[in-house]
Amino acid sequence: MRSLRLKMMLFFTVLLLITSSLLGIIFLKSSENLVQKSVGLQARQIGENALKEIDLIQYATIRPESGENAYYKALREKFNNIREMNGLKYLYTMSKQENNGETKYVYIVDGMPLNSAANDFSPLGQVVSEPTDLLVKAFEKKQTQIGDLDYDKTYGALLSAYLPITDSSGNLIGILGADFDASSIYEQMKHNRTRAAWIIVLFMLCTSVLTYLFSRYITQPIRALTESMKKVRDGDLTVQIEVKQKDEIGRLSTSFGQMVNELNDMIKVIRLTSGDIHNASKEIGQSTESVSAASVQISEHMKETAAQAEMQVSRGNEIDRSMKEVGGGIQKIAYSTAIVADSTQITTLAAQEGETYIKQIINQMNEITTYSNHASGKMKALSGSTDEVREMVAVIRTIAEQTNLLALNAAIEAARAGEHGRGFSIVADQIRKLSVESQVSVNKISAVSNEIEKETVSVIEAMEQERKEIEHGVSVVHETRESFLRILGEVKKVSEQAQEVSAVSQEVAAGSEQVEASVAESALFSIQTTDRVQGVSKATEVQVQDMKGILTFVASLKEMSGELNRLVERFKI
Repeated sequence: MRSLRLKMMLFFTVLLLITSSLLGIIFLKSSENLVQKSVGLQARQIGENALKEIDLIQYATIRPESGENAYYKALREKFNNIREMNGLKYLYTMSKQENNGETKYVYIVDGMPLNSAANDFSPLGQVVSEPTDLLVKAFEKKQTQIGDLDYDKTYGALLSAYLPITDSSGNLIGILGADFDASSIYEQMKHNRTRAAWIIVLFMLCTSVLTYLFSRYITQPIRALTESMKKVRDGDLTVQIEVKQKDEIGRLSTSFGQMVNELNDMIKVIRLTSGDIHNASKEIGQSTESVSAASVQISEHMKETAAQAEMQVSRGNEIDRSMKEVGGGIQKIAYSTAIVADSTQITTLAAQEGETYIKQIINQMNEITTYSNHASGKMKALSGSTDEVREMVAVIRTIAEQTNLLALNAAIEAARAGEHGRGFSIVADQIRKLSVESQVSVNKISAVSNEIEKETVSVIEAMEQERKEIEHGVSVVHETRESFLRILGEVKKVSEQAQEVSAVSQEVAAGSEQVEASVAESALFSIQTTDRVQGVSKATEVQVQDMKGILTFVASLKEMSGELNRLVERFKI
């Protein structure tokens, strides 16, 4: 039995049925007792008047063994007149006889007409076959006894009264019995019972209709509120609650409507925030992919530059050996000069080419710095968004706790109300379940937000470290470019000196020493350049790995934002 309306109807119907039945029974019993008491008093009054007509001295002469006498007949006529005048069924006297421990109750004077048939009256000395308890009690107590209204098929409806007959000494000499004919009263009481039953039935029908209308008035807003709760449970936050009552149900409906509106606003904010997070993760992913591709290109260029630098070192060593051979003899001056000229030309081209590569590296490193700063800004913005999400989650959690507290208060009030508050207890329980489901969803959102915040902090730290490494790499590349420029200048000097060697052989020794020193310095610069280029290449490879980690985190961030969107999309706003 789940319908509150049916419960209320059954409860009030049963209550009214029991109440009306009890009232009807009490009313009928009271009426019957009043009638019986009134009739009994009337029978007693008639009996007392009849006792006044008895001459105790002459009455003592009437005995069963002596038979009827003149006073018997006279008293019988008096009793008959009294009986007919007062509407009695029977008026008679009786005595008690004891013989050998056996007690008998016999008729003395029966107030029926003298000309009555033998079967219509009880003759003198007739023994009562089945004495009533009331008759026996009257003889034993020697007090007036008034019975209840009884119905017998033979005698009809009678109410008997027994009055003691005592002599002047107060000794009991007999009992006067007066049987009041209560047939009309009995029929009237029977009619009253039937009429009372119909009144109760009519009253029950009217009260049932009123109970139905009242229960419908009470439960209709509760049913509407329950349907709205079901829609909210299914995610429909577009429900509109019309509140026409100003009682507890109206206040409950108003509070529920306010809760739905606030929840609707929160879901809208969460949906917008999750969309921003999703878009930001896409932008970060695209930027990270671009940075990763640029880093790969830089790494390849660094490898090529390192190979060129190693080649330059090798050629510098060859120049150094050639310059040492110049001191061996003037005969090899021309040959050595040609070799020096060729070597310096190749070195010049290599240095120019290296300087070009260094410029490209600088441009790539600047682009990497720009992308890194942009990505760092996006991640900081994402961190701010997660703070907003955390604040919104805190608000939702607070509302859920307040809703749970409201449901608890409603349940307490329902418990105080007892049976009448059972419906409110069911509604409070539904609200409490809804608040528990809201807290579970808030905990999930909070866990996702915390995970996003942790990952965002890690990415920001990694990108900050990457930015420092890039700045260091840019500084190293600038130093490398300056070294290449110095190498280029020195190579030009070597070329000029080689031309001077062709013209002035006397200066060959001095020129060869100068060239040897320049070549040694060039070799040293080339070695340093090679080491720095290799360091930049390794740093770039590390950066590529970091970019892969960022891409993995961005993918995880997309999944989290997608999960958040799926959680929010179940609500219809």
